[in-house]
Amino acid sequence: GTMDSQPSQKDFEAALWQNLRDFSSGDVFIEAESRKIGAISLPNFLFERLKKCTTILVTGSTSKRVSRIVQSYGTDKVAVARALTSLEHLKEQIGTQRIAQIKTLAAEGQFEEIVERLLLDHYDPLYQKGINQCAPFVMTVNGDDARAAAQAICATRCRPSLE
Repeated sequence: GTMDSQPSQKDFEAALWQNLRDFSSGDVFIEAESRKIGAISLPNFLFERLKKCTTILVTGSTSKRVSRIVQSYGTDKVAVARALTSLEHLKEQIGTQRIAQIKTLAAEGQFEEIVERLLLDHYDPLYQKGINQCAPFVMTVNGDDARAAAQAICATRCRPSLE
């Protein structure tokens, strides 16, 4: 993911509808999300349907997750500036002092440390509530090797195409 600006709610729903229309029959895998994704919201029909779906828990080591996030967002000056600007949205949750510490770490190039601390101290506890709400899971798979995880899921969960 990137930290680019989000579409309007109307544009998001139009794109979502178009993508849903393009799906053929068969399994669809969707990352669990809360109803709110930044400033936009999943439409009620989709959010209610997601709550009734079969759930698979994909886990991962902290080190692999940190590496993927740092690689995904980047460490160039523009990416860091965007990340630090977005960090202001977390001020109420993590506090001004923690944001100041993160800015210091960013100036020192300690991006892995920043991501690890945010994961362990903020995001993991936040997401644990959602994980608990999705239980029970039909399977749990380690996602450190994404290809192996996808193969494991499909070996037990994917139905052959009806075509």
